[in-house]
Amino acid sequence: RGEPPANATLVTATASSVQPDNWIWKALDGAPDTRWCAEGPSFPQWYQLEFDEPQKLTGVKIVWESGNNAYRHVIEGSADGKQWTVLSDAKDSDKPGDTSAEFALTEVKFLKITCSGTCSLRSLRSRL
Repeated sequence: RGEPPANATLVTATASSVQPDNWIWKALDGAPDTRWCAEGPSFPQWYQLEFDEPQKLTGVKIVWESGNNAYRHVIEGSADGKQWTVLSDAKDSDKPGDTSAEFALTEVKFLKITCSGTCSLRSLRSRL
């Protein structure tokens, strides 16, 4: 296993479902050809990070599976994983491609992306 890089932010990732071979951790592995993908046709689907310690965030960058699709989603933050605040709302967006969401400085312990349609992430990065 080894040690994480000195500048790594430790997280626990969970999701509503997982498509075989497109595991949860693949959205965080840094490889452009891997992804996490939700399984099945039921919606909503979600991907969640729990940070080891609360983080002050100003944005989120999501690289979706396809640059040609519009991924309708909401990004939320929480201090306790129970009460959520909407940080970015793209649930009605028809804009295809990746997401670069900016928001006011917010301290969160949990970050959740909830999709109202297809949900498949190649990469997820938070802006500190």
